[in-house]
Amino acid sequence: MMISQIKKIFNFVNRRFDILICLVFLCLPNFSLAQNLREIPKSKLHDRIIQTPAAPVFEKIIEGIETANVSAFAHYFGKQVYISLNSGERGYYSSNQAYYVLQNYLNIYKPVNFKISTRLLNSTTPYCAGRLVYNFKGVRETAQVYISLTLTENNWEITQITFN
Repeated sequence: MMISQIKKIFNFVNRRFDILICLVFLCLPNFSLAQNLREIPKSKLHDRIIQTPAAPVFEKIIEGIETANVSAFAHYFGKQVYISLNSGERGYYSSNQAYYVLQNYLNIYKPVNFKISTRLLNSTTPYCAGRLVYNFKGVRETAQVYISLTLTENNWEITQITFN
């Protein structure tokens, strides 16, 4: 007799649980629709990105690489810049060290042409990537270049430059 009463209680609870699950699923689409209709305010960071476009910074960097003039974009270096070069140097450098490492690289691997193939500008970490054609010891070669920025106190800073 005790087992039959337990089964009845279990069936009763189980039916109530099924009804509760059905009600939850019926209410979920309405809840998500209401969320979609509400206007979600933009974040302050997103507003800063729009007010401080990254494109002009990339243009200065591209111009500096094409002309082997690191001074054209050195003021965009962050406190720590990750540099990886196909000549073997790689690591985190201070802005001053980054200037000399890149200027030395561009003096040895003389740029001929630099074309950007990929850009992501409207992001908290915009980047661009492209192909650098350069002369090294009289031989024309190519390297893939990747450059990323980050927004720090309303200013874009170079966080990574890779020549592979």
